[in-house]
Amino acid sequence: MSNHEISFNTGISDPIRTRADFAYNITPAVISITDAGVGKCSVTEDIEAVLRKIEYWHQGSISSFKINQVINGGVSPSAALAI
Repeated sequence: MSNHEISFNTGISDPIRTRADFAYNITPAVISITDAGVGKCSVTEDIEAVLRKIEYWHQGSISSFKINQVINGGVSPSAALAI
C-alpha cells in the first residue's frame, strides 16, 4: 500500500454503543470531545465507551493523543485518561 492509500477494516464486529451523545474533533495531537447534552448520560459518565467508539472510528489506538472534553463552551483537559 502506498502512503496515499486509505484502507478500512470491514471485519470489525458490532459497533460500540455509547449512552452519551457527543461530537469530536481530532488533530494530530489532540482529541476534543463535546457533549451534545441529549444522550442518556454525560460524556464524563460514559467516557470509557466514548473513547472506545472514537478508537473504533479512528481504526487505531488513540492512546498517544491528549484528550480534551469541551464543557459549556470551555475546555476541561482530561490529560490523564487511559484507554
